[in-house]
Amino acid sequence: MTSSRDLVLTRVRAAIADTTPAADLPRDYLRTHTPDDPGVILDLLAENLTDYRAVVHRCTGAGLPALLARILAEQGAGSVAVPPGLPPRGWPPPTCGSGPTLPRSLRATSTGPTPS
Repeated sequence: MTSSRDLVLTRVRAAIADTTPAADLPRDYLRTHTPDDPGVILDLLAENLTDYRAVVHRCTGAGLPALLARILAEQGAGSVAVPPGLPPRGWPPPTCGSGPTLPRSLRATSTGPTPS
């Protein structure tokens, strides 16, 4: 008994039996759609993020602490949860304030005040 699969394969093989193999196709298309220049890639990222209404701030590594401090102050952040493993460089120093307290599970990662 012949299966449906075998029947289909037999028909396909018969249909292509008298054909010539396809010629090699040129492969001169782009293999990547982004340039190798990191500045151009960052510009593209910033453009795409702003398309989604994100606010993009650019700064140097040395300017990051001041930028973060300014943004957090503008937002009135009394404390900030920092994920474990994030290097402490660049984060503003902890300050005391009267912002909202964090749940107990997040207190260890807060750079702001922690209630006793």
